[in-house]
Amino acid sequence: MDAVGTFLFEASILKDGNGSAVTAKPDFTSYYSNAYLDTTP
Repeated sequence: MDAVGTFLFEASILKDGNGSAVTAKPDFTSYYSNAYLDTTP
C-alpha cells in the first residue's frame, strides 16, 4: 500500500477536494489495518 501511495503522490495523481495536487505526502500506513482479518487457518 505504501509503495502504491508513494507512486501516486510522486506522479501528482493524488488530488485534494479542490482538484489541486496534494503537496505533502500522506502517511499511507495509517490507511489500512489487518486488525479485522480472520486469523483462523
